[in-house]
Amino acid sequence: MEYRKLGQTDLKVSAISLGTEHLWCKKLDLMNSVISHSIDNGINYFDVVFSFPEYLRNLGTCFKGKRDKVYLTGHLRSGTHGEREHKYRLTTNVKESEKYFNRVLKELQTEYVDVAFIQMVNALDDYHKVIEPGGVLDLALRLKKEGKLRYIGMSMHKPAAALEAVKSGKIDVLMYPINIAWDLQPGRKEVCSACFKEKVGLVAMKGFAGGRLFLKQAVVRFTPTQCLSYILSQKGVTNVVIGPSDVEQLKESLHYNEASKKEKEYKYLISKLNEEYSGICIYCSHCQPCPANIDIASVFRNYDLKMMKKSPEYKKALKKTDEKVRFIKPAWIREKPAAVKKMKGKPQECLECGVCMERCPFDVDIISKMKQVAKSK
Repeated sequence: MEYRKLGQTDLKVSAISLGTEHLWCKKLDLMNSVISHSIDNGINYFDVVFSFPEYLRNLGTCFKGKRDKVYLTGHLRSGTHGEREHKYRLTTNVKESEKYFNRVLKELQTEYVDVAFIQMVNALDDYHKVIEPGGVLDLALRLKKEGKLRYIGMSMHKPAAALEAVKSGKIDVLMYPINIAWDLQPGRKEVCSACFKEKVGLVAMKGFAGGRLFLKQAVVRFTPTQCLSYILSQKGVTNVVIGPSDVEQLKESLHYNEASKKEKEYKYLISKLNEEYSGICIYCSHCQPCPANIDIASVFRNYDLKMMKKSPEYKKALKKTDEKVRFIKPAWIREKPAAVKKMKGKPQECLECGVCMERCPFDVDIISKMKQVAKSK
């Protein structure tokens, strides 16, 4: 196992680390076998994401007598639904956050966590609310003074907020989605570069795109080894948290440590991937800004949705295309710049200047499609 220093912290963490999200509904014996196998094979960083009582209690049992061998995280803002303690919700209340965080410490049978992540800080508005006086960041700073956490992190999904957090000097660690498919989206490379420059530890999550990179119907299929090879070769990345549901899945990922150079090669698959989605608009907004003030991605998305309702053939064709490339379309993590959100230009006002097509990474014939949209109005 390779170990890397987590930003400017004093933690030297395993390059392959364990996320426990997919263990929350498993029986204790299975959880214990996964945790034990992880530790036996050199994993020393474990992300504890939920505040479910039984989940935490079981993890506390799994780590009993092993606390000195591992680094544990906890999450602020991770709550539950009142009486339905097995249902997750994101709490924005500072007092609730502290209550659930104290539950994490109690059930894990530990006095502190090594990193406490302020969970799911996505849009810029969320970030600004978290860092305002009396907010969750102030709570984290107080808990740090009390010795209940050692370092402060944020888990985030959108580049604009992540970049601001990394450059602010307010966090030690960022947890962020990084994988071979989603990194084609705008802003991902900039996040990695910023973490490297600012010496903020970067923990990669969603490394397998929620398993979508292994779909049988995918035109380009990757192995766990290739996915991990890509992530761990990115400048700025410290470690990646994988989320196995059992020991067999864990072993598939740990094979990376003994894999040959040939098994780790992924660049030829990226080339193949580029060929497969060439000409397909995934609404990524790489083409912006438009000189005619048109929000191209939204115009195309709205047109496709309208045509899907009108035409079964169009819907069928778009669905086929979507299935082909859906693992590279995490639209929910894309955030448009403020300038693009204000664009009110109409399709009929397209200048046919071609600037958008020069920027498009997917070789979409934007001018032709914009003409098609304009005629449909």
